[in-house]
Amino acid sequence: MSQVEVSDQAQYPWQSIVFITSTYANGEVHTGSGVMVGPNDVLTASHVVYDSTTGESPVQVTVTPAFDPSHFEAPFGSVDAVSWHYNNGFDPNGDGLIVSGNGGSGLEGVELDAALLDLGVPLGNQTGWMGIDPTFVSGDVNLTGFPDLYGNTMMNDTGWVQDNPFDAFIDISGMEVHPGNSGGPLWYEQNGVGYVVGLVSTGVAAHDVAASYGSLLAWMDGNDHLISAV
Repeated sequence: MSQVEVSDQAQYPWQSIVFITSTYANGEVHTGSGVMVGPNDVLTASHVVYDSTTGESPVQVTVTPAFDPSHFEAPFGSVDAVSWHYNNGFDPNGDGLIVSGNGGSGLEGVELDAALLDLGVPLGNQTGWMGIDPTFVSGDVNLTGFPDLYGNTMMNDTGWVQDNPFDAFIDISGMEVHPGNSGGPLWYEQNGVGYVVGLVSTGVAAHDVAASYGSLLAWMDGNDHLISAV
């Protein structure tokens, strides 16, 4: 499979996919991808908002839906996250390498690589958002994000994938993945609505949202107060 440029990124469901920049205290800026899953909820990978090699989280995380670097277009603007939730145990030895799983019970590596960004504005009311499907087992999906190799242009690959039978990750070894794709959604569309089933974690594995579903719902419920008066 190979990635192709998304030409209609300012239309749903593409516009719900966001470019993420994470700025650290030392001035370093890391980029990644994510997806709106609620009015002020952005789903991404833990390693997009936590550097396991230094044990540090960014001081600023910015999301830009439907970003188009070739024309310097951000049709919905950019929004800084108020806060973010993540699992810092995906790389326990801090070597920067994320294992796919542990081959059995318990969660390790990719299985923990999910995060949620809290926004202080209901950005999703403009972009729309995707649902989260923890029941996915196998099927045809899109893999969408803003890979560095293509100048942070929104790119998409399609292919058939399936859950690992032992661990909570999805094998994406047959799809094209690059730095910058991290945190981007693995998703399908049904009746005009996008549904996220996984998040790009490594070049060969995506986090299965079934593993973090309970935490994600709790985090999403917990940030509703940020927009209750908006």
